[in-house]
Amino acid sequence: MSGHTWVVKNKDQAEAFSKWITEQERSGKEYTYTIKEMTRSELQNAALHAMFRRLAQALNDAGYDMRSEEIIKKDLPWTDHSIKEFLFKPMIAQLHNVKSTTKLTSDQLGEAVEALFRAIASRTGVTVPFTIKDRESL
Repeated sequence: MSGHTWVVKNKDQAEAFSKWITEQERSGKEYTYTIKEMTRSELQNAALHAMFRRLAQALNDAGYDMRSEEIIKKDLPWTDHSIKEFLFKPMIAQLHNVKSTTKLTSDQLGEAVEALFRAIASRTGVTVPFTIKDRESL
């Protein structure tokens, strides 16, 4: 199954998408369309995961694995995925009452990342720079 992604931000893009749908219908192809509101861009998502990777590496380098009492008790090294699932998602649930990062605005995303980095730094002393470039990417 091949997929198509359309980002529609203006009239020209909306017309191009509409034209594509019409062409598919005329050619006899059937599709199911799912429309979702964009909450962050691919660049923002990449920046978020890059920060999670840096934090995971910093925690691992400092000797904090997932079983560390200061953080969480799992006998595994940290990864960007485990940072997101075990630390960031509980943080956004507490701060913004949402379960998914896709439900956050850019401002909420930045606020939550800053809160996570502050919490880790205060519990472990491990710090990861949260740069202006990082903030702008979110």
